[in-house]
Amino acid sequence: MNDERYLIKLFHYIHNNPISHGFTTNIEDWKYSSYQAYTNSKKSSKIERNEMMQYFDTVDNFIEYHKSNVEYDFLLIE
Repeated sequence: MNDERYLIKLFHYIHNNPISHGFTTNIEDWKYSSYQAYTNSKKSSKIERNEMMQYFDTVDNFIEYHKSNVEYDFLLIE
């Protein structure tokens, strides 16, 4: 897997982990996530948004990607 694909899948995994473990049902509601810092550019944050947002054309694209089902093939033990 190339580094870019790995990175954005890992990003998806981290942001969706609270849902996977039953801490919340909605990614937008988890206050401990950096997800909101990426979706709301007017919100004050220490997150360097531009680093990760360069992999998505728009914020809407970022949101849709996080709503999609992603295979975490990097977790498979060979």
